Amino acid sequence: MMQMMLRPTAQLLSAVENDVCVHVRPIACLGLAKMILSVARQQLRPLQLFREGRIDTETLIPSGQLFLEYEHDVDVVRQPLSHHNSSKYKQYVATVEKALKQFENTTEWADLISALSKLNKVIASNVKYREVPKPVAVSKRLAQCLHPALPAGVHLKVLENYRQIFDVIGQDELPKMLHLFSVGLFPLMDHCQIKVKDALLHIFEVYFLPLKTQLRPSLPGFVGAALMGLEEGTEFYERSFRLLTELCDTVGSETFFSDLWEALRGSPKVRLPGLIFVNSKFEKHLPMDDQLYIIGHHIDKAIEAICAVADDHGSALVQRHLLDFLCSAFPLNSDHVVQADLVQIMRRCLFVVLRRDASLNRRLFSWFLNKSGSSDNPLKEREDEEDIQFFMTYTLPLIKLAVEEYLRLDKVDVATTSSVIAAVGGSYDSDAVELQEQFTEVRVCRMLTYFLDRRQLGHLILEECLAMFLEYACKHDDEDEVKVKIFRVTGSLGSKTDRSDVRRSLK
Repeated sequence: MMQMMLRPTAQLLSAVENDVCVHVRPIACLGLAKMILSVARQQLRPLQLFREGRIDTETLIPSGQLFLEYEHDVDVVRQPLSHHNSSKYKQYVATVEKALKQFENTTEWADLISALSKLNKVIASNVKYREVPKPVAVSKRLAQCLHPALPAGVHLKVLENYRQIFDVIGQDELPKMLHLFSVGLFPLMDHCQIKVKDALLHIFEVYFLPLKTQLRPSLPGFVGAALMGLEEGTEFYERSFRLLTELCDTVGSETFFSDLWEALRGSPKVRLPGLIFVNSKFEKHLPMDDQLYIIGHHIDKAIEAICAVADDHGSALVQRHLLDFLCSAFPLNSDHVVQADLVQIMRRCLFVVLRRDASLNRRLFSWFLNKSGSSDNPLKEREDEEDIQFFMTYTLPLIKLAVEEYLRLDKVDVATTSSVIAAVGGSYDSDAVELQEQFTEVRVCRMLTYFLDRRQLGHLILEECLAMFLEYACKHDDEDEVKVKIFRVTGSLGSKTDRSDVRRSLK
């Protein structure tokens, strides 16, 4: 079979579809890729999948081989051990298969607990082998038993099985099996009850954290799972915060924050706790040069995550914490972010004014005026001369570029207020959001109007962007009519725009 080095998940899945043997650094597994591919084609439903057995476990790992690659470029292929041919081990395998078969006959939640107890007893009575037969099938059944629709009693029993399995295989073999058992464990933190969350954190602390650098292949998922427990005001906040801090120290700050930004970009549910953790770790009184680790290995990944958070239609708290971070880490005169990236961030942050949230607006103007760490009074009659100078030098050109780029989009999909409770500071179910197509000119017009609440700054933004806005809004009209409209509107608003320049730009 052909071998190749691949990194992107899409290429990995493509290779699996074509039965290509894949070696991925730092670690990847053909069986994991096929499991992801299989699970992605169907939704896990309790009981039904137990009876139907719709995931093909026999073809997940061809010929029983697991292909891995480590940092020192040594291929590790698991070969059958000598005791695999013994009659007692074959009986052990047969007993495990029989226990797995019991899951197919479940009709009540109590039946699941009985099947889990049977499986746990079989593994516990064969500790001497230091391994679990049929690991793919076992991990699949355990992951299915962690479905959100199942009660906490079933979840606790599953976690008991996980602990038993981890004790049996030991810390040396656990990293090689982590891709199988993390599939069910990592998503559990999002929907489990308090007792289950306590038991899950115990597994993370006792079994996962000691793996140290061997956790790196599964680090984005582990970081996301730990962030789910970072809920302010709960008993798990300090515990989750300590877990994340120890994880950061273990794998290295740059590696940790790279994976944290990746989690923020791809999972809306971890954005609020993720930004809370980032802001708590960023020292506002230290220069950015001393804290570049907060960006991670690649600033492009961090910028993508920031843009995704700024576009988040959920709770306003997410964007509040984002603006706090931008004010401290990425002022608009920063040397650590290129103009193109600042324009991308600005294009998304401008429209937080449409939420009509006073707290968001105050933070946005603090970012515009470089007011990090100082109080900004949005009700004062006139802005300070120093603030106006900074605004016109750094902020206004970025706003113009951002508005121009936004207008080029022509149409955008936005969440409707009927489906987003976040309009009043609440949260929402990202799967249930209703999107409505709107013209970019409509949103820009509303944005420019709302900026006038901050009179002096709003007029500066209007004077800079109005002519360009009207040009895009009237691009389908006759050219002479466009000139007349722009002349009348800019004149009636007392704009200082040079009308000869406007006419020249339209020729």
